[in-house]
Amino acid sequence: MGKFKKAARGSILIFLGSILGSAFAYFFRMILVRRISVEAYGLFAAVFSFVMLFGIFRDLGIYSALTKYVAQALALKKESEVKKIVAVSIVSETLLAGVIVLVLKLVDDYLALNYFKQSFAQLVLNWVLVYFVLETVSTGFQYSFLGVQEAELFALKKPLFNIFSFVFVLLLPIKDARLPMMALTGGLGGTVAVLGYFFFHRFSPFLKLKLEDFKGFLPRLLRFGIPTAFASIGAMAIAQFDTLTLTYLRSLREVGVYNIVLSTALILGFIGDAVSRIILPIASEFEAKKEFAKIKDGLFTAYRFTLVPAILISLPLLLFPEYLLGLFFGGDYAIGGRTLQVLLIGVFFSIIGGVNLSTIYGLGYPKIGMKITLAAAFLNIILNLLLIPSFGIVGAAVATFFSFLTMAILSFRFLLGKIQLFFPVKFFFCLFLSWFTAFVLGKLGAKLFFENFALIWQTIIVSTTSGLVFLLVILYSGIFRITDLIKLFLIFK
Repeated sequence: MGKFKKAARGSILIFLGSILGSAFAYFFRMILVRRISVEAYGLFAAVFSFVMLFGIFRDLGIYSALTKYVAQALALKKESEVKKIVAVSIVSETLLAGVIVLVLKLVDDYLALNYFKQSFAQLVLNWVLVYFVLETVSTGFQYSFLGVQEAELFALKKPLFNIFSFVFVLLLPIKDARLPMMALTGGLGGTVAVLGYFFFHRFSPFLKLKLEDFKGFLPRLLRFGIPTAFASIGAMAIAQFDTLTLTYLRSLREVGVYNIVLSTALILGFIGDAVSRIILPIASEFEAKKEFAKIKDGLFTAYRFTLVPAILISLPLLLFPEYLLGLFFGGDYAIGGRTLQVLLIGVFFSIIGGVNLSTIYGLGYPKIGMKITLAAAFLNIILNLLLIPSFGIVGAAVATFFSFLTMAILSFRFLLGKIQLFFPVKFFFCLFLSWFTAFVLGKLGAKLFFENFALIWQTIIVSTTSGLVFLLVILYSGIFRITDLIKLFLIFK
């Protein structure tokens, strides 16, 4: 199977796994918000975001380096190095996670009373710490599968985790802020057990490590990984700093609403995530062979097959944000409609930036990726501090939007110079013009022709019509073709 066909097939498998996982993640939240209060959900989100921020000290970019060096070892037919790189990476990450958990456990009562301002937060924190360790192990399994380009095993994590978590949230009798964390921890435990079975079958023997293996591989992993770890600091700041700022400056109720809205908008991100994860090892292999023209072709294909479906999915959420939030999560969350619209537009730039950054890492420029992500994170932090006190969750959404936009612009700027990537002006212009046209016609149609319809029928009719308008315009403009869909089907088949 050719590299692009293999990349496309891998992306489709990850995409399908993401669809299944995202569906159950949505069901999980729909059940959860009806069993606990908005404030309880806000407390869970605040504690979870705080602990996961410490992932930057655990990661050190080792797992990103694992993917790159395992792919390179396979390309250069150095099979003996693969298992050692995998083992050194996972053992190192897990030891670091254990140290972080121990430190946080020593100060958990202080954090509960002085930052979260609720003694009950200590109980939630204990479950998050268990989750933190399990997440470290499961991510190691997942990146190992990605490095050897076994996309079907990589794609298993998200659906397994979300299905298990959904089952636990249904069965557990708890009705406070511990419920989401107990369900997520149980779901991750089941996922580790299943992935572990395939992992040890693929990489056995795993633990026959010597000190020389750490001396030989760990410095190389860290040289590549530490710059990506600084990039992870930026990515983590973008992902978590808004929640942390809302926790400190606003109410837990706003924290709860914002995290539901953010998770809803980021559903679109799984489309770009599927492609981004496959591009890194493929770009690394092409870089080793100096085949830069193939990287450019792959990038343009990635833009088409990520942004078009993302826009189609976004249209109902953009046209009827308050109604859909209220329908799925209850009336308390409908106030996040405007916030959702801002975040949805930002997510499209995050998809572009994510694809570009994965290519940059695959080309072997982790320091560039670090600088781009840190610049976006710095802007995010400044805007959060300026906007959240006055504008609350809308201010947090605006800060996130501009950070995603910055990542897309800066990553394009580097690729234009490094691999002479031709900026597809026509593609992006026609794509966003089609999107804007579909949105405006949808709004006008809802106002002029369907205003007296029940909201559920109005949503279905207007969203379907807008989606058809969008497809017709992009097909007419030539930036997307029927043959693209046929080609995608044949690759998957």
